Amino acid sequence: MECANLQVPRRGDGYQTPAKRSVHNDQPASEIRSMQKRVRELGLGDWDDVRVFLAVTRSGSFSRAAEMLGATQSTVSRRIQSLEERLGAKLFDRHAQGMRPTPAARAVIRRAELMETQAQSIERALVGSDMETQGSVRVTGTEGILSCWLVPRLQPFREDFPEIRIELIIADKPLNLGAREADIALRFGEPADPRLISRELGQVHFGLFAARTYLERCGQPESFTDLRDHAILNHSNYYDADTDDVWRRLIDDHAQLPLHTNSSISYLHAVRHGLGIGLLPLYIDGVAPELVSLDLNIGYVRDLFMVTHRETDKRARIQALTQYVKTLAEQGLHHWFL
Repeated sequence: MECANLQVPRRGDGYQTPAKRSVHNDQPASEIRSMQKRVRELGLGDWDDVRVFLAVTRSGSFSRAAEMLGATQSTVSRRIQSLEERLGAKLFDRHAQGMRPTPAARAVIRRAELMETQAQSIERALVGSDMETQGSVRVTGTEGILSCWLVPRLQPFREDFPEIRIELIIADKPLNLGAREADIALRFGEPADPRLISRELGQVHFGLFAARTYLERCGQPESFTDLRDHAILNHSNYYDADTDDVWRRLIDDHAQLPLHTNSSISYLHAVRHGLGIGLLPLYIDGVAPELVSLDLNIGYVRDLFMVTHRETDKRARIQALTQYVKTLAEQGLHHWFL
């Protein structure tokens, strides 16, 4: 089946329903009533068609829906056509910005979402019964925490659980664990969703680092006042998440900002190659021991949580990895998790 493993964004855990738009209702009421009767008598039919329908409704275009689902645009178009033929009604109108749901489509969205919820509930129930430490575990988190902290420490886990395959999903925004977009999330900040289980791993402390080549060229700052004469590299995630204005006070109106990026790997390479001084987590010395830690406590701290969903938390392979990550955090408490 072409769309057997498609993943559809849904409301909650990061997804926001687009604002309703006022559209001209030119679809005959008789056509909508006829379609609703078909739905009552026959149901919406093929679940793959329905999840494609929801993806187009939420994304506003066939191409974006195809990207979300990991399918081709022609597959999306074909499944929408199949659903329209089954229901006997047109579901989308093309406009300048993409595809707009017709009144007929809006009339069945709620039923389609209920079908989605039921399908996900069944999948999670089946997943929860799996007690074998084998198969894949999807872990999501920021590029920095996954690439620079977790990945370098995975080999012992691999040796203990050779049949577990770890899939890493880099994402700055939370993924929907209820929809199984991921099994485990490493997040800065605790989620409010009561369906999620949060385990606090500790506080990640950050410090200022520079390459020896940069310090040889520009000198080493001895105080925060000295930083005014140095090049500072900016990471947009630090800036956006800085609720205490620690990083913003340094960055705002700074005279030398040669680099701004949202990529932790690019940011690390920029520091390593001497472009300027960067703010990095203290665990970075395990990845880049050649960097010099400056003796300037900027006071930038982030609370790190490991998050799972209540309906899948007891799965054996998920438990194996969550326990391992918890142990890693406990081992680092004396150094960079404080």
